[in-house]
Formats: sequence, structure tokens, C-alpha cells
Amino acid sequence: AGNLTDQCMDTYWQSNGSRGTHHVEVHLKEPMRVLRFGLLVRGEDVNNGWCPKQVRVFAGDTAASLADLGTRSFTTSTSDGDTVLTLLDNAPGTPRVLRALVEDS
Repeated sequence: AGNLTDQCMDTYWQSNGSRGTHHVEVHLKEPMRVLRFGLLVRGEDVNNGWCPKQVRVFAGDTAASLADLGTRSFTTSTSDGDTVLTLLDNAPGTPRVLRALVEDS
């Protein structure tokens, strides 16, 4: 999971779960203001049919107390380059935990 947060665009995280089980959960060391939370999808993955269509976003103080911030829908079908899927802009409060649950891909 270190590849998820290493700030290097040459590394990646990949899930091998079944459809509807893919998620990312980030635990921050301290509560902080989150300005943006998103996923970067490589162009070749978009072109090969892997790009989430719906991602549900959660934030809160603990994994047990996450608030559902809603579902984000995406319609990317092809790409000449990488695609950034913005899941959250300006999270409410100062969460310690963020979760992105891929509902449809």
C-alpha cells in the first residue's frame, strides 16, 4: 500500500478483489484539512475498460464513524493520457480517515 501514497507516478496500487469489493482507506496521522482526494487512472487502463463509473466517498474521525459524503459518477471512456478522478474537494471538518469505495467499474 506504500505505492498508494509515495507521490511517485511510476508506482501503483492494484486490487485483485471481485467486482464491488475494491476500496481504498487512508488513515491520517493527525486530523487535518483535506483539500483534495482522488484517484489517478492511467490512460491505458481507461482504454482497456478499467475506470470506475461510481465511487462512494466517506470521511470521519475513525473507520467506525465515517460519514457518507455521497457517490461520484464518472463517464471517461477513452483517454490519450492519465485521468484524475476527483473524489472530494475541501472535505468537511478535519477527518482522520478517508474511504473510497468503487461501486461500479
